[in-house]
Amino acid sequence: MELVNSIEKKIASNYVLQENLEAIHSSLDKVAESEAFRQATDTESVAGIIKSDLTNHDKHFGVSWDDPESPQQQPKHDDWFSKLSRKNSGFTRVEVLEGNIGYIDFWGFDHVNEESQGRVAAAIVLIQDTSAIIFDLRKNSGGNGFMGGLISGYLFDKPTHLNSIHWKPAGNITEIWSQEKVQGKKVASYPGIYINQ
Repeated sequence: MELVNSIEKKIASNYVLQENLEAIHSSLDKVAESEAFRQATDTESVAGIIKSDLTNHDKHFGVSWDDPESPQQQPKHDDWFSKLSRKNSGFTRVEVLEGNIGYIDFWGFDHVNEESQGRVAAAIVLIQDTSAIIFDLRKNSGGNGFMGGLISGYLFDKPTHLNSIHWKPAGNITEIWSQEKVQGKKVASYPGIYINQ
């Protein structure tokens, strides 16, 4: 229960949607009393049970276990952005479908840097002369909001406000806008741009 109480305190001090706290805390208390939680024998299982519960409230929650006694321990898996960088910034399929429809499938929003900007530009070049574009986000798990601003820069003629992120502990708000200047040709004048989620 001490672990769950600690997590609840962290959420209370950092989570922006304060109106959801009561439901989250109640749910976590039930998890702490559950048979599955009491019988979990390793840290990964405990983290998995808590994460499963939290993501029912908000898909942005993540839970992992780090052993403070083993600071040199190497992670078992690539972190999200390392994997995105290594795997073409998340772009898995870019093609022109029958009927001259552009199709872009990508599973994450990479950090914006010279390499990822080049990958976005290359994807847009392949579909820039199509009649409409489909962005397939059904397998997309998110990432860096500024990549959304970069991609949206190709879709808007003028800078357009997309999102505001409230960083509760510091009280800061980060605004994300579509990027004004992009590499290559914009596709803002296209008759049809579809987002498939």
